[in-house]
Amino acid sequence: KPAAVKGLLESISSLSAKGSRVQFDFVKLSTLAGDNFNPGFDTMRLSVFNKGERFRSGINHRPEALEVLLDMFGFRLVTAPTAKEQCEKYLKREFKKRPGATLQPSYGYVTGERV
Repeated sequence: KPAAVKGLLESISSLSAKGSRVQFDFVKLSTLAGDNFNPGFDTMRLSVFNKGERFRSGINHRPEALEVLLDMFGFRLVTAPTAKEQCEKYLKREFKKRPGATLQPSYGYVTGERV
């Protein structure tokens, strides 16, 4: 895990009470490795690069890998929804207007709870 991710999760963990939740999105490691075809990701990567930033790291999006990552910082995995599930839950109005719409599939989503 890169130092920035480690530092951020350590900080969140140190400030979190038992039962607190953390939710974040991340670039999937498989996307950065080129293992998956994700339409639009190369354009997004280029756009970010042209603004002076880079996608430097990704996170393994498999639930068992997320469990290990969260456990390292005192959290348990609550959910790791797909882009479609995330869209159905948090963007209900948009999802009803455009059935089948989804978020960028190159991202993963996770919710953890402090134990």
